[in-house]
Amino acid sequence: MTGWGGELNHDERLLAGLGVAGVGGAVGSIWWKRLSFVPVAMGGVVLFYAGRAILHYVSDRPQLYTETTYRSSGEPVMYILGAEPFLLIAGGVLLGGAGIVRLRGQPTRDNGDETSPPSSPAT
Repeated sequence: MTGWGGELNHDERLLAGLGVAGVGGAVGSIWWKRLSFVPVAMGGVVLFYAGRAILHYVSDRPQLYTETTYRSSGEPVMYILGAEPFLLIAGGVLLGGAGIVRLRGQPTRDNGDETSPPSSPAT
């Protein structure tokens, strides 16, 4: 249920699914390093969505602060860019960052990335 009292729309369901897949990939990458590409990809998609939403908002209205009036009273009000794009950007950066940290982290034994132990000196 959204804050507006209605059902979730397609975009909201898509972003929730991307978030679940990204978090699942980040958790799974603890055991399998190759899964760290999942949160990086999901973070990229979320960042693309947030950028698209901001571009749509800016191109739809010529100014960031657009003045309009209430229908009943005629008093002027201003619309500003809400918190959603900024929260989406933060979520996308966190997902992508989780994957990048795991990609650049310590090698694991499960995928053969470990370094061999130093050989003992010959006597």
